[in-house]
Amino acid sequence: MVPVTQDAMLRGGENSDNQYGKDPFVALTGLERKAILEFDLGTVTELRPNVNYEYTLQMFVSYVAENDQRSVTASCTAPQENYQWDEFDISWNSFGEPTVNNIGWFTIYVDDMETLVSIPLGSLSNCTTDDNNKFILVLEIEDSDQEGDKFDFRSREYDEVFPGMVETPPVLIGVPSPNDDDTN
Repeated sequence: MVPVTQDAMLRGGENSDNQYGKDPFVALTGLERKAILEFDLGTVTELRPNVNYEYTLQMFVSYVAENDQRSVTASCTAPQENYQWDEFDISWNSFGEPTVNNIGWFTIYVDDMETLVSIPLGSLSNCTTDDNNKFILVLEIEDSDQEGDKFDFRSREYDEVFPGMVETPPVLIGVPSPNDDDTN
């Protein structure tokens, strides 16, 4: 299991507000919003080298607006060495305006509110990390400008904002690919 190390929500390419880092969720709704999540694969000792993994994103959906469903595009950034991440003023520009590779899409339903959802992402073979083993996931709702498509999921800082609450930040779960011939 790989916990998220940093997360932020950008609106129009800019930080969602000056309180980010103290907000208990990352919100997605409408055009020009991106949730970006960083995972540090280098800190996870249970991932074996030379083994192909299938990944699932697990996150706690804390709020869903009234529309029955919304489609979310999942992408990953191309490798970049010098991106800047400051949760209080991050922007797509300071992030290096990276190229993104489409992984796929998933649906969040109105009934997903207050539940832990698991989203299969696959092998992530078209996603690579920079020299620091950082994997950057980008989530966005591209095809809607309706407020009813909004949904929120809990950020890394959730338990800091609400002490004593169960911590439920996004995590990546990797299992060896069934097609992997690991004979080592």
